[in-house]
Amino acid sequence: MKLTIIIPTFNASAHIEACINSILATVGSCLGETVAIRVQDGASTDDTIKIANGLAIPEIEVSVQEDAGVYDAMNQAVMACRSDWVYFLGADDRLLPGFAPCLDSLVDLGKVYYANTIFSGDGRRYDGPFGPFKLIYRNICHQGMFFPRDLLASTPFSLRFPVFADWAKNIELMAAVPYQYLPLDVCLYNSTSGISRHRHDREFERAKGHLFREHYGLAHEFLSRTAWLPTWVYKTLGRPTARGYQSEEQ
Repeated sequence: MKLTIIIPTFNASAHIEACINSILATVGSCLGETVAIRVQDGASTDDTIKIANGLAIPEIEVSVQEDAGVYDAMNQAVMACRSDWVYFLGADDRLLPGFAPCLDSLVDLGKVYYANTIFSGDGRRYDGPFGPFKLIYRNICHQGMFFPRDLLASTPFSLRFPVFADWAKNIELMAAVPYQYLPLDVCLYNSTSGISRHRHDREFERAKGHLFREHYGLAHEFLSRTAWLPTWVYKTLGRPTARGYQSEEQ
């Protein structure tokens, strides 16, 4: 199996069927041949598990295991799957047609590949090529990323950061392995109700400067500690208003 699409869930009954249907519509005949789906559920109390199992799709594995949050669920799923690559999709996100062409680009297990996502709230395309400087101000959306499975198995997401463990992981990995950008739109990302939109990660805010100093040096640490000002300016004055994509669900 080349790639596993991991869907971490908890009480996601309102979204899980539409999410899986978007995968089926996108990967088509690749499902079961090169692509698998793993629903990693944190012991939901609603009908999430019933709905996922009720789809009766052999290529979907549903695992129910209590976890300490979404990144713990993601770590559990990585350790359980045996594909070369892993990709993480939220239950309230949807795959886009640009996902399937990315599969042919996953050729080097020594790299991390990433592409664009589309924000559901305003149709904005996010966010092109990244380097360490840009990573100071914005994170790569993990719904646009393709990770070598063994890389994440050996260096799992830190549970120290409940909201931005993926950002911390990108700071670490970009200093260690090549990142390759794929100019495709792979996911319609729920930008209105995800945890990163409505929860702060104070532990990450405190640690971010130290992470940049450890992996990139003092200059990046300084820029990280002063990043709040240009970030505020970007969000309030300079954010692009052009719509990058129009979803049929909008």
